[in-house]
Amino acid sequence: MSHPTASFAIVLIAIEGIDGAGKQTLTDALVVELTEHFAPPTLAAFPRYGNAPFGVLVEQALQSADNQLLSSVTAMSLAYAADRWQFWHIDRPRGSDPGAESPMLLDRWCASNAAYGSARLVTSGAMDSPEAVRFRDWVAQVEFGQMALPGPTLTVLLATDDALAKERRAGRNESDAYETDLDLQGRALASYRTMAADNWGGPWIVIDPLDGDSVRKPAESLAREVLAALQAMQQ
Repeated sequence: MSHPTASFAIVLIAIEGIDGAGKQTLTDALVVELTEHFAPPTLAAFPRYGNAPFGVLVEQALQSADNQLLSSVTAMSLAYAADRWQFWHIDRPRGSDPGAESPMLLDRWCASNAAYGSARLVTSGAMDSPEAVRFRDWVAQVEFGQMALPGPTLTVLLATDDALAKERRAGRNESDAYETDLDLQGRALASYRTMAADNWGGPWIVIDPLDGDSVRKPAESLAREVLAALQAMQQ
């Protein structure tokens, strides 16, 4: 792979998945598990709608079908990346460096940019196509390379399929341009799975939200799977 090796924080956990996957629910459960068995985590979620300049730009773009920013896959990807750069290098509270005493739990990180950007760019064909791979490599060069953002200790893909995620999204008051594009959500999930298989940007774990009988697992059970993976990495 051509993307650079990311510099790893000690404990930086990124939760990824398509819109409606249940990332916030898993994050809430992980806060409890990490606090009880490890250390209380610092939280951040991206994009930072409403309270950061680049997050606001992204939010406005997603709410307007004819927005100039939204019309460019590359420009949107740079806006997402800039939001993370500003958080990490400027807005992040000093003294909150992730480590043994202060893990950081992220609702989306750099992988979401690569997954959704490649899914927008490649509207037909497989998500392991050369075009999709080149785009994801470019995102890695920008975010891990030029912007010097850290790679996660562990990226967690909550692999909720697009049908179940659509059901979860139906309960939301508002939907944006990505959330209403069902084909995009399906391609983004396929891109995520390809990235997980490649360990894009660092180690991944894929969590299935359903058990063998297609019944939803409790969030606490999913959180324990993540904690077990972290503990196994430390052995």
